[in-house]
Amino acid sequence: MDAQVLIIPHVAVLQAEEDRARKRISAMQVQPGVQVQHMALWLPSSINGRVPCDTELYDYEFRLREVQAHEALDDVRHQLLLRTHLYKYKDRFARGVKANSRSQMKIEGVEERTRRSAERYRAAWRALKALGRQLKQVDGRGVAASDAGGRKRDAAGSWLFQDPERKKLLMKKGSAARQKAQQAGAESEGQDVLDMEESRDWRRRRRGR
Repeated sequence: MDAQVLIIPHVAVLQAEEDRARKRISAMQVQPGVQVQHMALWLPSSINGRVPCDTELYDYEFRLREVQAHEALDDVRHQLLLRTHLYKYKDRFARGVKANSRSQMKIEGVEERTRRSAERYRAAWRALKALGRQLKQVDGRGVAASDAGGRKRDAAGSWLFQDPERKKLLMKKGSAARQKAQQAGAESEGQDVLDMEESRDWRRRRRGR
């Protein structure tokens, strides 16, 4: 923890408070002490303005947590796609107690990984909320008009959309095409996820020989 004090000197105050609280709790325990994973790391998000901290450190952790949140969401999406296809595979091909049990075990494993990924996302989101409050206090600039502005569109619009019936027909066709493309993409991606998982299972079995 000494290295952390070099980066955030005021965190020594929080460490001292934690040490005093830990000593009080240890005195009432049969086996005194605390496990390493239960010790506070005091990142900027957990400091949360209690002691002074360099603004750049808030920004560094914000960017880190943003990436973590995106990765966790991507993992959740991946696992949900895999679970859907495992259920379809089980319904179509699993016959007998042994095959059904094996399929159910795979599904339960995927659900457990989904829960872990969701918890990682929630942890990243809690940190982002705390960091956002601190960064907003330091940098309270509003969004400039030039930041929000985009390419101006012709008020008259395209001639294709002047006719209400033509506009309705084009929008209907576009919606149907998008829905069809999304469905085809989801099925293709889900099959890719299932193929990847089967490849991983095969490699694990090869290593176990």
